Amino acid sequence: MTGGFYQVKGQLQYDAILKAGDISLIIPINSLDTGSKIFSKSLKGGDFFRYRALSLCSLSFHQLAL
Repeated sequence: MTGGFYQVKGQLQYDAILKAGDISLIIPINSLDTGSKIFSKSLKGGDFFRYRALSLCSLSFHQLAL
């Protein structure tokens, strides 16, 4: 069984010279699909997630030397 959040929207900024950037995402809870209608409905019912969307904002990221 696979699942995930769908309809995720966001913004990625990357500076190729500095090899660094940041990212922000908005993840709608209603886009959750666990692969099980009963489990998805239970998670989206308000007992697990208290808000209508999740927000993820990074302060920064950078490329590691390989």
